[in-house]
Amino acid sequence: MEPKARTVIALVKNDITTLEIEVNTVDRAEIIGTKLHFQDKNNSVYNYYGPPEKELALHAMVVSDQCNVVGDFNCHPPNWGYENQDARGEEVEDWQTNMSLLLLKTFVVARRIYQSFIHAHG
Repeated sequence: MEPKARTVIALVKNDITTLEIEVNTVDRAEIIGTKLHFQDKNNSVYNYYGPPEKELALHAMVVSDQCNVVGDFNCHPPNWGYENQDARGEEVEDWQTNMSLLLLKTFVVARRIYQSFIHAHG
């Protein structure tokens, strides 16, 4: 059986100037990096998907001031509300601390609908 195809997308309004950030994960995590320039401000955004069977490749992202990292890490760090930490969770939590990243997470319940997930608040 072939593995399921997975991908990451980034959608940006067409009135925002963008530049792709090259991210080399050597066939591990899937990451899209985008530099945004809007209203005289710059920001970088990384959209991340870490398949559970592959290495995280967190080092591939150049995290600086004015940077957001969003995505699915497939891990269980305690500071994200999980009771049982796994090895991936420890790696992500250490990386988050070392990069001085602030966690912005709304705890949601995922429901499977038609081969897709919908996240419902509360």
